[in-house]
Amino acid sequence: MAWRILEYEEIDSTNLEARRLVKAGEIRGGVAVWAHNQTRGRGRRGKPWWSAPGKSLTASLVFEEIESALATRLVSVSAVDAIRAAGGRGPLIKWPNDLVYGGRKVAGVLAESFRGPDGHFTVVGIGVNVGFSHAELDIPSRLPATSLLVEEERQFDIPGLLENLLASLDTRKATDASLLMKEYRELLAWTGETVSVSLPPTGRLVSGTLTGVDDSGALLLKVDETIMQIEACELLT
Repeated sequence: MAWRILEYEEIDSTNLEARRLVKAGEIRGGVAVWAHNQTRGRGRRGKPWWSAPGKSLTASLVFEEIESALATRLVSVSAVDAIRAAGGRGPLIKWPNDLVYGGRKVAGVLAESFRGPDGHFTVVGIGVNVGFSHAELDIPSRLPATSLLVEEERQFDIPGLLENLLASLDTRKATDASLLMKEYRELLAWTGETVSVSLPPTGRLVSGTLTGVDDSGALLLKVDETIMQIEACELLT
């Protein structure tokens, strides 16, 4: 698939714009909506996603007839690939959709699926903190925020990162889903380490050893001698 990029100087939200364009029948799969600045960017559970011109990569990728969990894994793994292709060592993936260096969040990935005029679409939004300095990273978040500049100690070209991301997506979309899952597992942060999770709906805390994910993408947590299969939780470190 050859990706087409729609570039905006400023927009409310790349996810909202991608959804509007799909609903209007103006675009289909294979389009990346990229903005230099968002005024109403949102992460998981509607939390604000902070961005700034020249310091963030904020884009939404439109997929057609693909399940949202698979699309999220595709984008997460490809984003790590994009950073490495630009010369970085790259982050790891915090289950299910954040990119982290240690316990510090550098990027978020969020998918939403819906019916379009003539098919099923998934829009995957990605926000990467690229050029923020230490002093600029005092951002309210459960995980401390970080940036590629802070972690990799060098500047990254934002258009180049987007091009790397789209090239990696093209390569991976043609590969077997089992190979993608293998790559995802290899990039999963804190595998083999003790973590805590907050379980819905009460927020009950459970601690155990993170052993990986199953083939459906559910988190596997070893508690005593039992393996818990967790489809929804907040992973804490």
